[in-house]
Amino acid sequence: MPPPPMPSPSPVPIAPPARPAFNDSDWDAVDLPHDFLRGGQYSEHNSEDNAFLPRNTSWYRKNFFLPTSMQGKSIWVRFGGIFHATRAYFNGQALQVHSEGYTQWQVRLDNATTVHYGDSGSDSESNVLALFVDATESSSWWYMGGGPFAQDVELVVHEPSTHVAFDGVYGIANVSLSDVSDDGLTSSGAEVQAVVELQSDSTAGATVSLTASLLDEAGMQIATAGPMVVKIPGNTSPPFPRMKLVFSRLSNASLWSIQQPYLYTMAITVSDQSTSAVLD
Repeated sequence: MPPPPMPSPSPVPIAPPARPAFNDSDWDAVDLPHDFLRGGQYSEHNSEDNAFLPRNTSWYRKNFFLPTSMQGKSIWVRFGGIFHATRAYFNGQALQVHSEGYTQWQVRLDNATTVHYGDSGSDSESNVLALFVDATESSSWWYMGGGPFAQDVELVVHEPSTHVAFDGVYGIANVSLSDVSDDGLTSSGAEVQAVVELQSDSTAGATVSLTASLLDEAGMQIATAGPMVVKIPGNTSPPFPRMKLVFSRLSNASLWSIQQPYLYTMAITVSDQSTSAVLD
């Protein structure tokens, strides 16, 4: 006989500070950027690398309202960076874990089952975003604080559509040493690719046309790639569909150096395939 099925694991209990009804009236009100480790006690017994401060954990809570005019739109909170590992809760619902303290990330609110909208300002319409930040470990050889201590936090609201994913454009350049000029400032044969991640916030998804343009330092278009027709399913989640567009070979490409810090700009356009309307 087959072995009996394993019991389902018990759900992780929601900590009290993550719950909307938690009383935070005696908490300190802080402005961002903020480093909660600096509120600790200095001691010679703590690590010199951490400025003799203890490493620990902390909670952040933000109460706010979403007007009814935002219903049906995509609503995200975007963090520039929170050190080190963060658990995000929205009205008591666990939404996301982010463990890379140096990187940007975002969490979506409008598709949470607990989201509230309203214009009266009553307590029943309030939303609570709670963050548990674990900064007990550091990954640096120098002082690294805890919390959203040096980055912006933004509320991003837009119409649901198919668009370039957050941080979803990558430029790849391949240059052969044999094509580099003697002074190292130009290349007679650079190959450039645009790698684009696409995301859909709508339930239906869309068929889109994807194009890429390469602009020189003066803003003049010097190369294009595409269009590429892509069908993106609705409500995509990471890892997002990744597309690659290849530009024609650049015959006189300027190379970046300290003596010549030349930069190109890559522009991506996402259009609706049937109407040609620009989505992003």
